[in-house]
Amino acid sequence: MHSELSTLYRLKRKDAKKAAAVFSRAFQDDLLAQVMLPDEDFRRKTLPTYFTYRITYGILYGEVYAPSPAIEGLSVWYLSDQYQMTNWRNMLAGGMKLMFSVDKETLNRMNAIGHYTTELRNNYTSEKYWYLAPIGIDPSFQGKGLASKLMRAMLARIDSEKLITLLETQDENNVKIYNRYGFEVVKETTLLDTDVPHWLMSRPTSE
Repeated sequence: MHSELSTLYRLKRKDAKKAAAVFSRAFQDDLLAQVMLPDEDFRRKTLPTYFTYRITYGILYGEVYAPSPAIEGLSVWYLSDQYQMTNWRNMLAGGMKLMFSVDKETLNRMNAIGHYTTELRNNYTSEKYWYLAPIGIDPSFQGKGLASKLMRAMLARIDSEKLITLLETQDENNVKIYNRYGFEVVKETTLLDTDVPHWLMSRPTSE
């Protein structure tokens, strides 16, 4: 493991539920979460199940890191050639529980957003890349430099592998933050049939 990554805690499957609670608090009012789950009460109820699935998928098929075993926040990373979602993988990651916790309209909306954003990335590059999806810090631990710790450790590893990195955001303030890490906007659009902005950002490989 890269030396900076060795200072982080790599999550195991047993950590998924605790980590999901962190993401649920961090993303309760996130624009993407609002598009997927417009009703606030239903969003609060559903996000823990959604994020348990997402984080478990990351643990099984990517890499998920926290600043410490206390899981004050976390970042979920995938290599592009390992990200492909299949029915079997979704089932192993707990996707069935998510399917039964939402109505068909909500599930279709989630799937449509996933397909749309994947297509944007595929249209941008055919190169192998790392994908950050997503990063978040528990509100009670924000402002302590933990997101920077998570970002810099993994980006140092990616630089050593000479790969590009992609991420997405719906928050213009985040665009400015990611600029500081070397990311640039490569596609600006909106999410499907909404007016919610969507920025695809890329960080070039180190020379």
